[in-house]
Amino acid sequence: MKLKIMVYSCIKYVKYIMQVELQPTRKHWIIRVGDGENLKKSKHPFWGIRKGGNNLCQVKKINQGDVLWFLSNKLFGGKIIGMAEYTHFVDADNEPLIQIDSIPEEKQEWSGNISSPIQLFYTNFYDTQQQSLSLIIQCAASIMNYDRFIHTISLDLKFHYINFKFYALPKQF
Repeated sequence: MKLKIMVYSCIKYVKYIMQVELQPTRKHWIIRVGDGENLKKSKHPFWGIRKGGNNLCQVKKINQGDVLWFLSNKLFGGKIIGMAEYTHFVDADNEPLIQIDSIPEEKQEWSGNISSPIQLFYTNFYDTQQQSLSLIIQCAASIMNYDRFIHTISLDLKFHYINFKFYALPKQF
């Protein structure tokens, strides 16, 4: 009986991998989140990004369904602390009087007084802290395309994505 269950589970997993592999290519993006505490405390499924640097240009390159990997900084272990699927972004500065699409940062219950008007919305957030996925990237950018660093880091995030989707349950907001 146990062997039958194991074979069934293996077949189900292989079918899932084939289904994921046959989907249109999803890009994977690494997003820096400082110490990660505000991401963990989030009450709504979005992350705030500052407008400085090249951030807005990078955000516009992210497509619906792409995978976001949230990375804490080196001082806090350089760990991947979460993974999610991107849905859309909202520039809160475009809604100065009435917030229709954006959510006030106060509702997230984040600590600190940092303005992050670019809101990256996502779905299917997975907490990845227990897996100790560590990664150090020598780049000052807040948003990085994983494909650009795929040969310089030891983690296969695409493989981990498949496994999280199959074995884990996403956080409920």
